[in-house]
Amino acid sequence: MGFNAYETWRNDLRDDEWYEKNDDAQLARRFSVNQFCTLALFDARKAAYIYLNESIPLLPGKTEIMNKIVSLFKLISEKAEQIHEILDSGEYLEGSQARKYWTREMRLEQAELLFQMLTAEQEAMLLVESII
Repeated sequence: MGFNAYETWRNDLRDDEWYEKNDDAQLARRFSVNQFCTLALFDARKAAYIYLNESIPLLPGKTEIMNKIVSLFKLISEKAEQIHEILDSGEYLEGSQARKYWTREMRLEQAELLFQMLTAEQEAMLLVESII
């Protein structure tokens, strides 16, 4: 949960040994779970961005900080959307199809985008703490 979830997810994506030693069926299951979690992450971060953006008027006198937080969550939402688009093959992939589609480069790109999201969320958290 929380920031630790980003780190765990990133580490799993970078664990080349796991992907090499597991069979195609296990890799396809992990790919499917990864896609599901990515879609949930994208949906949640997009909703957070919209909510925060519409909440700016609720905190008069904190507009500058709220604008920074909203900007960070816009970036976070965009990164989540990038991950979703990277992983969306448009078809059901199983077995060796998933292994061929979900490459090491794709996993590393996703891990980097997750890191960027984590960094932005941590920055947003510090800003939120400054106005609470």
